Amino acid sequence: MIFPWGIVHPCDRIAKAPLHTYRNLSWFFRSFRPKYVQPDQKRRHPERLKKLAGVEPVEPLTDPKVPTSLRKAGRETTINPSEPYGDWKQQYKGRVALRLRPAGAHVLATDAEGGPAVVSHKLGKGRVVFNADLSTNAPAALIEAFLREAGIERVHTEPDDPARIRVFRLPTQDGEVYGITASAAQKAVTIKTATTPVTLSISRSPMVMAGLDKQGRLTACESDGLVKVSGRTIVDATASVMIFALDRKPIEQSEAIVLLPQPYVPADVTLRASPTLDLLEIGDVIDGVWRMRHQVPVQAGPDGVK
Repeated sequence: MIFPWGIVHPCDRIAKAPLHTYRNLSWFFRSFRPKYVQPDQKRRHPERLKKLAGVEPVEPLTDPKVPTSLRKAGRETTINPSEPYGDWKQQYKGRVALRLRPAGAHVLATDAEGGPAVVSHKLGKGRVVFNADLSTNAPAALIEAFLREAGIERVHTEPDDPARIRVFRLPTQDGEVYGITASAAQKAVTIKTATTPVTLSISRSPMVMAGLDKQGRLTACESDGLVKVSGRTIVDATASVMIFALDRKPIEQSEAIVLLPQPYVPADVTLRASPTLDLLEIGDVIDGVWRMRHQVPVQAGPDGVK
């Protein structure tokens, strides 16, 4: 599957069933208009591991002992730093699928068997930092050390808890999109790095998203509750819903807004939107085509349209 949708583009070899779903729901994600750069397909080949990361598998990848699904077959191990990398000095429990040996890389950490787990390898004008760990247990200090070395400013959130809150940022032609995943215990997350602070509740959905224009105004979102921009409530929903503007204006100014609610779940949605919105069309997206079923008037109130 493609994850997260809207952040990663599908390749040309996507299966038919998810492609059908992608087309039907792509109205929402195509509204972000991402800046797409064609990846170098050659870098995905296993034989490139030695050239890119400076390590090679102890057993050939064609060996029957090497499982097809590396993620499921990863062995639990302790990853021990052999020298400090930024502020990262502590060991942690990880999961490594391949037994590796150095092939030109500098080893930063080893697994319980002494094999390389985290390495640094010079490549061209830069270098590659490779982590063989397949788990999601990598400590924040390791990730932050890599981001600092790469000159990348990480997305700052409130609360600041990288172990439980993960944020994806995508620059777009119109501004930027943020996708957030968080643990079930987290109720709301504020993105402080955005042009204007954005708060999204995340109590029911595994992931929520917000699209902002270059002025920091909300143009699209996937929410399961409140969406606030600079402390002002723009969306208040009782269930998961995707929202975007057909005219590419901010939601507060748009005169044509699309709502894609969670199927078979009743929901009340209040939007801080233009008072000219007076009609709601109910229908379905079938093979990328809108099919209207009903029309009902929109209820306007002091907090917006409902």
